[in-house]
Amino acid sequence: MPRPKREVPWLDKRTNGYHYACWYDATKRRTRSLSLRTTNPTEAQARFAAFLTQGADFYDSGKAGVSVKSVLDYYEDEHVIKNTVAIERFGYIRTHLIGFFGDMPIKDVDVEVGQRYVASRMLEGVGLSTIKRELVALVAAANFNVKRRRISHDDKPSIEYPKFEVKREVWLFKDEMRKYREAPNQTLTDLIDTMYYTGSRRVAIEKLEWSQVDLDNRVIRLAKAGEKKTKKRRPPVPIVPELDSILRRRYLSADSDYVFDHGGRRYKALCNQAERVGLLYLPARDGRPEGRFCPHAIRHSRATHMLQDGVDIYSVAKLLGDTVKTVESTYGHASTSGTAEAILKSGL
Repeated sequence: MPRPKREVPWLDKRTNGYHYACWYDATKRRTRSLSLRTTNPTEAQARFAAFLTQGADFYDSGKAGVSVKSVLDYYEDEHVIKNTVAIERFGYIRTHLIGFFGDMPIKDVDVEVGQRYVASRMLEGVGLSTIKRELVALVAAANFNVKRRRISHDDKPSIEYPKFEVKREVWLFKDEMRKYREAPNQTLTDLIDTMYYTGSRRVAIEKLEWSQVDLDNRVIRLAKAGEKKTKKRRPPVPIVPELDSILRRRYLSADSDYVFDHGGRRYKALCNQAERVGLLYLPARDGRPEGRFCPHAIRHSRATHMLQDGVDIYSVAKLLGDTVKTVESTYGHASTSGTAEAILKSGL
């Protein structure tokens, strides 16, 4: 027997912790919901009362058209949070976009307004690549709102993305890498070595589980089964001899599902280690531009060292999950001819 339809809207709490206003839409003959954008029960009650008074569009009450804030809020609620896609990163982006655009109607965001945003963020010392990423997120949010028919195609913002030269990334030379990996504790050294020998991004190794590690066949499957795919490709990577000994030792003493007892980001610890050994600020050296160390430099270092050791560019691209074109443009300073087998011999 079907559950009877509710005659009045109700307040619901989802598994993500957020509260939603729900109601039955007789016209579309289905239940609809609207996030109240809070996990706090008291705030949820107050916002639900506003929803009952002003209707489903209460976030935009009194506004001349749907605002930038509303577009971003809806995109976050209905796409980012539901699909767990870079929630923390989008949160930072949303904060900066709303800080500038606020309640401006999305239809009023044109090329000139976009250029003012670029100029404003540049005055804050923000790089053009970051600014472009923020504007791309705004356009993506607008497109999502168009798809859901909250705004029309004519209301979409007109944005010209800032143009910039691709900045050459810094890397550590082998002598620097050997110095860097001498961490004050074994776990941090193991983390650095695993990031280096897999050529993987920090987050992938931080969240690496033993179920992804096949010691018998000497391979790590970075992409988890059933995990939502992103633009950051995670191909299987071979377990080289140096990495094999690390993983087997950690496996014997493992007391959790995670290779590195996942409990949060280790970005700060990796940067502190660079500062401890005098590698936080890297001088220009033999074709390397001067720059500041960040954990991603470990990945760049591995790619550079492999190419210098004679690993062919196609094998490097496959290991990194990048295209050959990307590897050529990013690591052209180190590209040489070689063989795929050289990857097993490339190291510190």
